[in-house]
Amino acid sequence: MRLTPVRIALHFGAWFLCVTVPTYSTAQTTHEFSATTYYNTFSFDHPVALRISPGDRVVTKTIDARGGDENGRQVAPGPNPQIGPFYVEGAEPGDVLVVKLEKIEPNRDTAFSSSILAPYAVDPAFLRYEALQEQQTEVWELDLVERMARPTTAASREQGIEIP
Repeated sequence: MRLTPVRIALHFGAWFLCVTVPTYSTAQTTHEFSATTYYNTFSFDHPVALRISPGDRVVTKTIDARGGDENGRQVAPGPNPQIGPFYVEGAEPGDVLVVKLEKIEPNRDTAFSSSILAPYAVDPAFLRYEALQEQQTEVWELDLVERMARPTTAASREQGIEIP
């Protein structure tokens, strides 16, 4: 069994990301990748954004689920835009995808969460009930030094919620 990926599409919210595709070769190139196009689907129809070799490293940034970049500027439509795809030279359909994430860290000091549930994640009957509820969105302040997230709404702050 070969351990070589075919294509990689990345979505981790607004994060700085460093990815390595492991290999047995010692040659390694580091690619600084800046996305200019984003996709909301996984598809072989999307043109290859970057060609890499097994063992190469990709350093890049992703955007959040709404399409916001590290400055909070919307650069793509949501939901869940992804960067890539990356093509790994020598990979063939059916090869096992192995990706090592060396470093992932937030690239801005805010985040958000929402009460919206994906329709395939729960029983459809529950979603009918949820549709009657008002959507809740929480904006979070990220303390990048303390590595702590705190909600910004007054009601949530009163509860003293902090998430490491």
